Amino acid sequence: MAISLQREQSKTGSHNRYRLIDLCLALVISELQQYEISLSICARLLNRLNLDYLRDRLDELEADQIDDVLIMIPARCDLDTEDFPTVATDWDEIVGYARDQNLNFFTVPVGEAVKAKLAGEW
Repeated sequence: MAISLQREQSKTGSHNRYRLIDLCLALVISELQQYEISLSICARLLNRLNLDYLRDRLDELEADQIDDVLIMIPARCDLDTEDFPTVATDWDEIVGYARDQNLNFFTVPVGEAVKAKLAGEW
């Protein structure tokens, strides 16, 4: 699995930081590995994410338009990510997908870590 970590100029211009999406993917990999899921399986699971939707939600989080970002990795490999965005902004949304659409997925909350990174806490 080859995930490229790219640096981008921060909004303040005073220092560089890793892209927020790279941070989220690293957090997801770390969570999956806690369940002893191999890196090759992690790569396959990451391919199920709708990264465009994740980028949009991260932009909203950075602009304080939403309070949280929760990544949902679907159990089904044939799920259309156009119908299932793979990212939620609150736990009620996650419950709705599980209940109403009868979907199974890993849920990895990343919003707090992203906010801490943006605040310069680490």
